[in-house]
Amino acid sequence: MHPSIAADGPVPNKAVKKLPATLLLAGLLLAGPLSATGLTATDTDPFNATYLETLQDNLGLNLYERESIGDIPLVSLDPSSISLTTTSGVRVYYIGTTSNYINTLGYSTNDGAVAPIFKTSFSTFDRNRLMPGDFIDLGNVEGGSQLDFYMTTNLGFTRTNTVSTSDMIEHAVAYAISDSPYLLLGFEDTISDWIGGADFNDLLFAVDIGAANVSAMTAAPEPSTLLILGSFLLMVAFLRNRQRIVAPKCSQA
Repeated sequence: MHPSIAADGPVPNKAVKKLPATLLLAGLLLAGPLSATGLTATDTDPFNATYLETLQDNLGLNLYERESIGDIPLVSLDPSSISLTTTSGVRVYYIGTTSNYINTLGYSTNDGAVAPIFKTSFSTFDRNRLMPGDFIDLGNVEGGSQLDFYMTTNLGFTRTNTVSTSDMIEHAVAYAISDSPYLLLGFEDTISDWIGGADFNDLLFAVDIGAANVSAMTAAPEPSTLLILGSFLLMVAFLRNRQRIVAPKCSQA
């Protein structure tokens, strides 16, 4: 059974409002209020001031296997292996959607209960519609925690772990924005590879997990690790070569 999305959880940082939540999750119809309270997004927020405009201008790009978006350098990550090495506050930014479906983003830590983050809407007449740059604080996440993101849509249920999706197809991409505390994630909301295009921009959002955690996720192996690995490979090569030398001598005897 897929995890169920809790009725309450983190709330968007914008004007007070209530969002009706009727979610189709793996065939189960779940109903519960998603509330949104707080302030509207501001241009003075570091992410919004530095990256939001460029990401908005390139929202229609195919996000699969990219090395950059505009002048923003990216480092590709495994979306199912997002983890924090040190405790940090986590903030999620809504960037945009190119989808004609209503998608709800949720998250869990260490495969626990799923909590909702926000719901998107493609309708310009929706007064509860999220705006680019709106953000949500998830609170502190402890070091050593696994962070997993889920998306529900009227097409079905997806998550960042491909193995756990019903169609066994990749539905998410993840990148680190170089030299920053931010991750960039994109979801594909189709339930199989033949419905629509797999461009991974149906829901685009960023996550602030702290510069130390991003650096740890993108760091190259330490020199000591490379030295140990190199020594191991040399030993394997030596043993294989020795076996080749000994074998002919044994056959001659």
